Amino acid sequence: MTNIVIVGGGQGGTTMLGAFNLIEEFNVMGICDVNTDAPGMKLARELGIPAFHDMAELMQQQGIEVIIEATGVPKVREIALALKPDEATMVDSTVANVMMTFMEGHEAVLKKSRSKKLAFQTSAPFLIQTYGKDGVLYFTSNTESYDFVAERNLSIPGLKKGEKLVSGGNIERCISSRQPVTAFVSRDVYGVNLQLWVVPIFEDDDESRPVCGTYGVFTPQMHPIEKAFDIFAPIVIDSQPEGAWACVTDMEKIVARRGSDKFDLKPLQIGTVMTKHPVVKRVLETATKYVSDTKDNTYGYCRTTGIPLFDDNTNELVGIFALTVPRNLASSLQEMSVKLKEATNEMANIMHEIANAAGEINNTGAVLAERIQAVKDNADSITEIVGFTKSVAEQTKMLGLNAAIEAARAGEHGRGFGVVAEEIRKLSDESKQTADQIGKQIIEIENKVKDAVSASSTTLRQSEEQAAATQEVTAAVSSLAHLADQLTDLASNL
Repeated sequence: MTNIVIVGGGQGGTTMLGAFNLIEEFNVMGICDVNTDAPGMKLARELGIPAFHDMAELMQQQGIEVIIEATGVPKVREIALALKPDEATMVDSTVANVMMTFMEGHEAVLKKSRSKKLAFQTSAPFLIQTYGKDGVLYFTSNTESYDFVAERNLSIPGLKKGEKLVSGGNIERCISSRQPVTAFVSRDVYGVNLQLWVVPIFEDDDESRPVCGTYGVFTPQMHPIEKAFDIFAPIVIDSQPEGAWACVTDMEKIVARRGSDKFDLKPLQIGTVMTKHPVVKRVLETATKYVSDTKDNTYGYCRTTGIPLFDDNTNELVGIFALTVPRNLASSLQEMSVKLKEATNEMANIMHEIANAAGEINNTGAVLAERIQAVKDNADSITEIVGFTKSVAEQTKMLGLNAAIEAARAGEHGRGFGVVAEEIRKLSDESKQTADQIGKQIIEIENKVKDAVSASSTTLRQSEEQAAATQEVTAAVSSLAHLADQLTDLASNL
């Protein structure tokens, strides 16, 4: 490091003071001017550099190696030569003018480059508030290190003001190629996937001149599901009858979450480590979708679905989308469907037995009807026989009457025959009376048989109708049992 002092606080001395102060290889030990309000003196006080109004005092400092006389006044040069230490080198005004011209030109270039940086640095605080919700980091650099960093919701290790640029990295590539660079930065570099946009800054804003720095932006490379989470998650969870809870994780913890009014896993907040959660662990291990049904005392029956999220650039697994839906309604429906199935199966068995009994009753009624009809036919036959008997009795009575007449004609010889004839008439009258009584009984039997036949026919028809109805009910119960099976399957798939 070279120790220098400057004589003269005018425009030239001020320019050289500012330039040498920025170069690490030079140490400005002080500046001197009789005018304490000269520009160079003011700048020295701002920079914390010793400012002298007495040149002898300036020259008494130990270790001075170079003295720059920037006034161009011969008398001042003579005094400086007389006071300078023997080991120090004097740079007169001619050389100083050359240096001043160079430095003023260089300062102009720096001002231009600084103005572009300054504009970027000035706009960064506004931009990070406007576009930094998902995370952003704005930076500027010289050719070796970062000289400005502004961040929001994004902290990148090793990317701070004063930190060296990554050797062989994208920013050095931008400087060496002299071209803007847009690049994807893998999590292997900074621990998070990033998108980088960086632009070179040229000296004098002339692309033919050397690159003197860069400005750029880092943003997180978010998965589309994570980026759109706040938009679609409320729709998904509120569309569930019992509510739902959804989240997005990276490879370790929750980075976004949303619960509905009806259902919310409140212990699981942003930042909660999820690597031991059964669903998350399974998806991280297999990189495939996984569905798990659980039951606990707090939330009841739940179904959690985990879906792996892959990076579009590298196709690597970067996180998980998980959805937990309560299934208490589906569980209750499944239990009810099982009970309904059991009840319908029992009803079907009972109706089957009733149908069989109705069929037997129908068959028995048919046999009974046949037998009653046979009794009616027998009664009709008896009626015919009674009619024949009455006819015989009447004819016998006539024969007895004729026999009595003949016995009366015969006189004493026909008396015995007359007695027989009288008995025959009595027998005939009794037979007729008996036949009449039998006829009345048969008529009553016929009437009752008719009633029985009518009742039997009615019973037979009703039993046939009952059997048919029972079969229809049995079919309906069987159909209901089939529907109960379908309901059980449907409930299990909800």
